[in-house]
Amino acid sequence: MKYVTLLFACLAAYCAAAQNTASAAARSGNPVFPGWYADPEGVVFGDTYWIYPTYSADYDEQTFLDAFSSKDLVHWQKHPRIVSNDEVKWVKRAMWAPAAVHTNGKYYLFFAGNDIHEGETGGIGVSVADSPAGPFRDALGKPLIDSIVNGAQPIDQFVFRDDDGKIYLYFVSTGAWSLNGYTTTAGNNIWGGEFDLDTCTFVSGPKLLIAWGSGEWNVNEGPEMLKHNGIYYLTYSVQGYSSPTYAVRYATSDSPTGDFVKHTGDAVLITADPSRADPNNNLYGTAHHCFTQLADGSLVIVYHAHRSGTASELLTEASATYVEERRVCIDKAWFDADGVLRAGDVNNVGHPTVTADVAPTGESAARSVTVDDNFAALATLPTVYVSMYDGKDENNGSKTAPFRTLDAAYAALPNGGTIVLRQKYDMQSSASVTNGHCTDNAYYASPKVNGPIMIRGEFSAVPVLFKFWSIQSDTYLDNIELRPRTTGTTASGIAVIECGQNNVVIGEGVSCAARPNSEQFPVLVGGYWQYNAESASSPYKYYAPSRRPSSMLTTDKAYSLTVLGGTWSIVTAGSARNTTQLGGTAPNATLTLGEDAKIRPAKMGTVTASLSGAGAVLTYPEINHAVKYRICDGDGNLVGYSDTTSFTDTTYTLGETKTYTVAGYVNGACIGDASAAVSISSYGDMNGDGAITIADALLLLTDILNGKTTDAGLVNVLLLLKACV
Repeated sequence: MKYVTLLFACLAAYCAAAQNTASAAARSGNPVFPGWYADPEGVVFGDTYWIYPTYSADYDEQTFLDAFSSKDLVHWQKHPRIVSNDEVKWVKRAMWAPAAVHTNGKYYLFFAGNDIHEGETGGIGVSVADSPAGPFRDALGKPLIDSIVNGAQPIDQFVFRDDDGKIYLYFVSTGAWSLNGYTTTAGNNIWGGEFDLDTCTFVSGPKLLIAWGSGEWNVNEGPEMLKHNGIYYLTYSVQGYSSPTYAVRYATSDSPTGDFVKHTGDAVLITADPSRADPNNNLYGTAHHCFTQLADGSLVIVYHAHRSGTASELLTEASATYVEERRVCIDKAWFDADGVLRAGDVNNVGHPTVTADVAPTGESAARSVTVDDNFAALATLPTVYVSMYDGKDENNGSKTAPFRTLDAAYAALPNGGTIVLRQKYDMQSSASVTNGHCTDNAYYASPKVNGPIMIRGEFSAVPVLFKFWSIQSDTYLDNIELRPRTTGTTASGIAVIECGQNNVVIGEGVSCAARPNSEQFPVLVGGYWQYNAESASSPYKYYAPSRRPSSMLTTDKAYSLTVLGGTWSIVTAGSARNTTQLGGTAPNATLTLGEDAKIRPAKMGTVTASLSGAGAVLTYPEINHAVKYRICDGDGNLVGYSDTTSFTDTTYTLGETKTYTVAGYVNGACIGDASAAVSISSYGDMNGDGAITIADALLLLTDILNGKTTDAGLVNVLLLLKACV
């Protein structure tokens, strides 16, 4: 059971707060906080409520975990990239379903990784940190559970602490599996056993707890354990997330390891009632959950959901596009007089509470935005809507009849206006773009119009997938998440937004994802960007960036680039070539960076290593945009972080040769290029007796005095003597 140790407002108060102010309503209803997230784990550490969700994206992009914290269940702080495959080297393409627990001053975060198959590395991993905000490091250097039998894999772990302090670990196997004398034949099955956190090993088990096909409502994912009046409630998700029967159900036992009997009554939580008048204002796919007990003894359920209902084509779409639309929600939970577990809207038990007037799949975009004189005309200009997956370009662009493409939206706004994105927008899939000599289908040149343009998401963090985006008019971007594509040839993987010497504002609501499996964030150029040699022909307006002439890069025009949000590899007010910022190309351009705009640190310079009584000491220069420094060993494993330009590796052992690299680090989201490797060596066991003694120190001193050793100083002798004490 996860107990809250502070006096949170009860859920009723939290819901009331959602109605008190517009700003609170945007972030305290369902969904709880911005962004596309799934599989939430809720837990209280100290005086703070934490939610650890899965970043809901394609597996190749889903290689890190964010966290969110709150002291009141209303206002949430995002902690980006608390762990990633930079720290957990065996994770290659997916990290999901986190589970958190605190013990003996350490925070453990369990997760599933890699979506493995026979012969592949992956399964359930565990990471550890000194803070609930991380950074978390790989605890084992390998998966905790990695058995693959008949193509089945272990996923979706949960950690439960019983009243006696014992820890239990539960997880799901996806298919026919054999373990510890137990065998399953098909489907998804729940396993569990007592677990030792100190050694990260099972004390006993795991054993098979619930098998696929044992009664109704077969297991899909996400086991969770509750204890009430001495009874253990093993809850889990059934069916698939896109199904109207995706739901939370449970089984009970008088022991944390069974035998468990499935509850045959109504689901704890299931899709919103389809009989409601507005099916698009419902929540669907309500499961993969956790329960948390509040200080007053009441329960909340935290779960993921989406808004794809009976009036939408989303559930019938063949692609996996809508997996990403999952958002984190919260509701009341309780046990009735008969001990039956209930959850949801108190006026519609078993169904989620739906926050009215919330944009599909996310937070309302009705927050105030302060614009400068360049965008003042937007107040009187028209607004059109774009829905890439259910809009049509022959529509009128209204909210109920949206366009499909940005091209159609621009055509409807010849004098400028606002474009509202209602769904994810993919610049590769929306249309095959041909602009002059550029046929790269991930390249998009916004048509030029005679006025300012605002492009915003109808909800927070609407994904925009792109490779190269050329802006042709004064443009304000907000409420979108920029996701670089890896397809196409433009920039050899670099994602670029060029502002074309226009006035451009990147709003506070803009976030950026790194290019999949890299730390390469988008490049933002106020002027133009040139990939390689300039073109010898004209016209140049719609030429590919590889053909732009150098004359195009320079201007005396006065324009502004204002960056209030996002994480960027490079931001320059002028022009650039191959990520090299070209100074002097825009002498009259102005650049404004807000406090929420993050820039990837510069490459680390020369690192020096020396010995001290505390260990190996690394020193390095301060670099631009770094708020701290990340130190790794020669194999890329994390050694630690430093807030200063020096770091002492206290784990260094005398006699060891160890290699280090150092890189700048920003807010858990942005890591610069590492330094060249530097090594340090020392003398340890001189006589080979397997221990460091005074004899070793005397032998080294003798070698120094006789000139036999020239690469050791008296400090090494002193360190040997210290090691003997």
